[in-house]
Amino acid sequence: MMKTAPTLTSAAFVAFMAFDTGVFAAPCNYNLEAAAEEPGTAKVKINGNQLTITFKNAEPDSLYTTWIDHKNRATGELAADYPLNEGALARGVAPAFATTAGVFDGMALDANGVITNGSGDATLNVTLDYDLLAPGDSPVVGAGLATQGLNRVGGGWLRDYPEDPNVQASLQKTDETTGRPLVHRSTAQGITIQYHPDKITHGHTPGVGGVDHSSAFKGDFAAHCLP
Repeated sequence: MMKTAPTLTSAAFVAFMAFDTGVFAAPCNYNLEAAAEEPGTAKVKINGNQLTITFKNAEPDSLYTTWIDHKNRATGELAADYPLNEGALARGVAPAFATTAGVFDGMALDANGVITNGSGDATLNVTLDYDLLAPGDSPVVGAGLATQGLNRVGGGWLRDYPEDPNVQASLQKTDETTGRPLVHRSTAQGITIQYHPDKITHGHTPGVGGVDHSSAFKGDFAAHCLP
């Protein structure tokens, strides 16, 4: 009597594929910690290069921006591979958007920003050009900043140049395969969400006039999310 090969259930197949490829088969979900005076909740969902933040009962009709931390809040230390000695912003944060996304320097809603409705609810969906949870994959921001009125702008992704960084952007080093500018990267540690009562987004830096707003929600990546 011929025996047929056993078939995997869909759940078992997903588990097998996760074990076989070494990647997460399911999205990572967890809640960020709210500041003492901050109402509502902010739930994180990470699925490869897709980042979703769901706000519930937060400040109504308000602007929030999402930032990637390279400093672990539990240890107070920057990621071991953070390029601080190569000109990265010492604070260790970068905006949660793709390296190809432009910023409006406070004049419009940046890609890492969202405005809640009258109930304090909103959903931020961001497609990144990197895997947020992959070691050494998150781009970092350069320390060069300029002031435009009250708004602190400039910085931008920390890029490689063949000589003095004041040369034209067209001379920056590019990837031989994609042709895109090379940016310095590090291992992300968590997420910070800023509340902006002035309703001004901040481009590549989370402060106005050198002063940061209080973090509304924050937290290192949950342990079950890490490779």
